[in-house]
Amino acid sequence: MSREVLMVEDSSATGAVARKVVESRNANFTVRTTGADGEFYLSGCSAQTIPDLLLLDLNLPDMSGVDLLRRIKADPKLRRIPTCIMAASATEGERGRAYDAGAASFIQVPISHTSLEALLGVVLDYWLNVVQLPPK
Repeated sequence: MSREVLMVEDSSATGAVARKVVESRNANFTVRTTGADGEFYLSGCSAQTIPDLLLLDLNLPDMSGVDLLRRIKADPKLRRIPTCIMAASATEGERGRAYDAGAASFIQVPISHTSLEALLGVVLDYWLNVVQLPPK
């Protein structure tokens, strides 16, 4: 069974690194660049096409990643999607709000693409190969 990973991220460089890592693990990858586009994409998912993992930027151009996460967790169809919030930097309060909203993890994005690739490899191996994900 092929895994589905959705990334909502406005940085094309981060998205490109993530695509390389996700596809190297034989998973399908979709990226959306705004919160509204990510929310629209998820609203069109059937039970079979809901992503197995959501990589969500904390600071999107149109809304906070935490605000989008709250909307996702309020939807019974989507609330089980494990969501990793990603940010280059964040305050303790922002991290707390992300977890309060239902984040499964909070990842500090490194500046180096090589370091980001390694970090995403670990994150994806954990979520796609180690964890037993909830049924769709």
